[in-house]
Amino acid sequence: MTNWAQYDQAQIYEMIDYLDNIRDLVDEADKRIKERAPPRKRGPGRPAVDPADIAKTLLLQTYTESSNRVAEGFLLLFREKLDISRHFSYKTIERGYDREPVNEIIDEIVVITNESVEGK
Repeated sequence: MTNWAQYDQAQIYEMIDYLDNIRDLVDEADKRIKERAPPRKRGPGRPAVDPADIAKTLLLQTYTESSNRVAEGFLLLFREKLDISRHFSYKTIERGYDREPVNEIIDEIVVITNESVEGK
């Protein structure tokens, strides 16, 4: 028998839980990567957008099935919830798909989620 109250509650909190999971998983993956690797020296020019912030935005974009421009709007809406340090443009989101540090974070998230499955 279906517990409709529990079902309703899950539907109401789905996005909140997803945003919390994005934030926590990306932060954990970023922390693990930084602990294993020497710090990178900053080159000339404008400071790069934090790869963890881009990864959070890409995962939100995937969840909402949105374009890069709409994802930039979601970034404005959910920046604080996802603990993203600053706003960036849809072009940065677009370029995020080809950035090695962003891909490294996504790969580490797969490792983390597999650890939680294997531990059960």
